[in-house]
Amino acid sequence: MLLNLYRTGEPGGDVYGLRKLGYCLLRATRKPRSPAGSPAGPVFPIGACGHADSVKVRTGLSVGWGDDCPPAYAHQWMDVTGLAPGEYRICSTVDPLNDFLERREDDNQRWTDLRIDIAADEVEVLATGGAACGPNRPTG
Repeated sequence: MLLNLYRTGEPGGDVYGLRKLGYCLLRATRKPRSPAGSPAGPVFPIGACGHADSVKVRTGLSVGWGDDCPPAYAHQWMDVTGLAPGEYRICSTVDPLNDFLERREDDNQRWTDLRIDIAADEVEVLATGGAACGPNRPTG
């Protein structure tokens, strides 16, 4: 997964970037506001990470489900120490190098707009969406 954080309205100005390596979903949980029609139980096997000699692994997340990891896990956080107060967008891209064969290749990005003020110890989620995003995409 590739994460980019940049100031809203300045999509060409990437502030921070982080590449999260891994493919195994350990604790898929149903989100409290799951969309209508999302499955009540996990569709993909949880913790099915394969073995050293595996040549194929079936993994994924169903609509309305997520894989939340504690912030203490490696690369589950982004250091924003000293970041100027303002509005920012986080763009997350799964499989950014197209390493995995997928049924759909057009649904690999999600964005979240935030208001961040480090000095006040405040982060506010403003909006989120499942559309193409990133430093070279329009905001909004």
